Amino acid sequence: MKPSLTFYTNIVSPYQLDFFSELANYFSLKVVFFSKSENDRSWNLSTDKASYEVVFLRTNKFVRVIQKLMPSFHFSYDILSVSYNDKSKYVVLGGNYFIPNTLIALLMLSIRKKDIYWFGERVFPSGIFKSGVKKILLMPIMVLTKGIMAVGQDGINSYRNYGYNKPCYNIPYNIDYGKFEENQIDQVLLNGLRKKFNPSNKLIVLTSGSLIKRKGMDTAIESFKNISKSNKLAAELWILGDGELRADLELLASDNSNIKFLGFLQPTELHFIFILSDIFLFCSRYDGWGVVINEALSAGLPVITSQEASSCELVIKGNAGFVHQSDNVNQFTTSLNILLSDVDLRKKLSVNAKTIAKKWSSAAMAQKVSEILKGQKCN
Repeated sequence: MKPSLTFYTNIVSPYQLDFFSELANYFSLKVVFFSKSENDRSWNLSTDKASYEVVFLRTNKFVRVIQKLMPSFHFSYDILSVSYNDKSKYVVLGGNYFIPNTLIALLMLSIRKKDIYWFGERVFPSGIFKSGVKKILLMPIMVLTKGIMAVGQDGINSYRNYGYNKPCYNIPYNIDYGKFEENQIDQVLLNGLRKKFNPSNKLIVLTSGSLIKRKGMDTAIESFKNISKSNKLAAELWILGDGELRADLELLASDNSNIKFLGFLQPTELHFIFILSDIFLFCSRYDGWGVVINEALSAGLPVITSQEASSCELVIKGNAGFVHQSDNVNQFTTSLNILLSDVDLRKKLSVNAKTIAKKWSSAAMAQKVSEILKGQKCN
């Protein structure tokens, strides 16, 4: 009989669904979502076929006013009874460390004498005053948890810097890499999309993310516009995503016919675009992780990314591309020219990318969580 685990988290997200499906192989799993979605998300996801128990908390009406300014703020009266009556042997608590649902669950679960593990992204350093406030807000996690499953090594380092001295484990956001393998998908549909989007069989540089300042899409466009004359003729930049800056970015790209805006696609459609691409470019000015890099690696794409995206650690560990400081257009352009001009290097980095994707997949991370909770791994 599998041991029981409850995982508390904010909302349904595509990468966590892969992770939970794999966790259900090791545990009798219950996932408590603080809400079905947030008002800045466009995902259309379902848990109807989940292989684990799903609980959605009801959002209090007055909280919806706060969520207009802070989408990830969650509070529900349901959290009181759900957490206090939780019968699972193991508990992993995620979400934001300062929201009411998190704080109430921490208190209730500790009253029940549960061994609680925190799952969270890095906490950024701030000035003296803000750092002091964050340290106070982090105290419940510091005191009441047995360990932290941090999203990436940067996450571990950030909690250490705020004084956390209990065990920390690197459990980054992850996906089912198999969904991005060409031999696992509908070939007729793939070939149809190839003829539709890339009839000239050009080399495709893909970038993906919300069209907002933080994602650095302007840097991606400028970097691509600066590539060498020969590469300009051979390549296109595909921009996957939508957002408030779309009109501005389209204007910035208007003098280059090889830059295409694909708009927002649902998670079930994304893998086709990644497989049709040759290089992944990610110029984010900040990302607590950046799961698009997981997706790119799973599709075997060499990656050029900013160091401000925590998931750059996968590129570095796997020797799967280049990592630069965000906004450094010259460096991004140089790396683009290298990869566009060197087919052998692209092939080598593609092999490395797929290897690292498998190592940090949902299946691998679920096994690691199982080992942690069962006391089989303490590193």
